[in-house]
Amino acid sequence: MTALEWLVAYVSACGSRCSGRNWQCPAHADGSPSLSLSEGNDGAVLVHCFAGCTVHQVMHALGLDLGRLFEPHVYSPESVLGWQLRKPTFAAFSPSGGSSGSKRSGRPITTVHHVYVPDAVRLERTRYAGGGKKCCWEVKDGRDWHYAAGLDLASLPLYEQRQMLMGASAGEPVVVCESESSVDAMLKAGIYATTWAGGAASPQLHTLKEALAGARVVLIPDNDPPGLKCGEAIADALRGVCDLATIIPDPGQDARDLLEKSEPRLFLKVLEGAR
Repeated sequence: MTALEWLVAYVSACGSRCSGRNWQCPAHADGSPSLSLSEGNDGAVLVHCFAGCTVHQVMHALGLDLGRLFEPHVYSPESVLGWQLRKPTFAAFSPSGGSSGSKRSGRPITTVHHVYVPDAVRLERTRYAGGGKKCCWEVKDGRDWHYAAGLDLASLPLYEQRQMLMGASAGEPVVVCESESSVDAMLKAGIYATTWAGGAASPQLHTLKEALAGARVVLIPDNDPPGLKCGEAIADALRGVCDLATIIPDPGQDARDLLEKSEPRLFLKVLEGAR
């Protein structure tokens, strides 16, 4: 039995419920599973709580020392749990939760990987039949992908940065929008576009300024309160750094919605005339 197999069996014996690849975390009231347990390249257990609990907090709440991350206990999980004076407790189970993103329900219907660093870092986005989505950052360790704990998003390049720079160097307008899916739709239509790692909650202003200096930029924020606030911060950061124009979609819509309203060639004319 590996260290991961032993720890998973122990967490299950404690009463933690699983949804997908995530377990309920014992270190906070986690009704919607947010604890990822995976195996590192060296066989050690990688522990990551998407709600922000540290490894020490998780292991303390389980009543285990950090040694269990590296090798299984000589006794069974059930035996070790039976010796605990204070058993781990868990919130009422709700399988619709997730690591990040909106509330999930139903079975997963699509999973898309947006690559930020080839063969190294990607964003996994899963959408569910009943609505909602889950987004998880993953890093590649050897041949396998694992959930990334504490990934420094500010260190990542812009999404599809290489293609974006090609367009910018040729004098083409570059769309900056909030989501990777909007960027994918733009690129498919022959329009240069990019976004940053982190979404509306954490625009990477330094990365945007550095990559877009001197470019012709059309900023299209999502038209919702977080998106508009994020768009204002980006516009302030890029003003004077590049040739900047802004297009605001209709309420509740985003860049992809704008694109879908017209043919790509007409949308390009809109970009050309944006100021």
